Amino acid sequence: MTPAKPVLVAHRGDATHYLENTLPAFESAARLGVRHVELDVQLTSDGIPLVLHDANARRTHGIDIDVRYHDVATLAGKGLFDKQAFDCPVPRLDDFVDWMDGNPQMHVFVEIKKESLHTQGRTKVLSVIADKLAPIAGRYTLISYDARVLGMAKRDKQPIGYVLPTMVDRYRPIARPLSPAILFADYRQILHAPELWPGPWQWATFEVADRAIARRMIASGLDFLETMNPGMLRTMPGLTRN
Repeated sequence: MTPAKPVLVAHRGDATHYLENTLPAFESAARLGVRHVELDVQLTSDGIPLVLHDANARRTHGIDIDVRYHDVATLAGKGLFDKQAFDCPVPRLDDFVDWMDGNPQMHVFVEIKKESLHTQGRTKVLSVIADKLAPIAGRYTLISYDARVLGMAKRDKQPIGYVLPTMVDRYRPIARPLSPAILFADYRQILHAPELWPGPWQWATFEVADRAIARRMIASGLDFLETMNPGMLRTMPGLTRN
């Protein structure tokens, strides 16, 4: 990926108009012409990867259950995957990969969540996710705040992006040997940083929610801009959807 301008990324899909991290949200982003989406993955107790930001489904689906400590059959019994119960049910990562198969123009940033890493361990989580993503090889990038799991992924020849906890200097010695394809930083960190760290990587920012901040991010020279409202930003000068 070598964008000439900042490329728009639909953060958890078109999460302004549809429930985040669901197939309708990703489909809406694709209809808008956005070609990059970002999603989050948590693992169930029996190792099934779900497209879900929080370990607990309470915030998004109103069901107070931590998916890490229940098997997929139990979660199904709670209705999390039921299209009759929810307009936007929780997708399994398999469901998203099937969707990608029908949308060959799309690329996805897959965030490996720390909660599942702590529960099931880096080796298992990485192995399961990489196996599920194999059918869309070349069209995904693994991202995480956890530099160790990214180092493991890189040794396995996986494309990686490092999400910086902050842009303080103590993270530079972590980023440098990791040498990810992309560094991600909160836009507020970029606004207060003296520079975008030079290196072999591209830069991405999140979560840009208005056009004024988007203009400042475009001017900063970064490569990717994540937003939950791609419909609002997609026509801005200096941004590309592809």
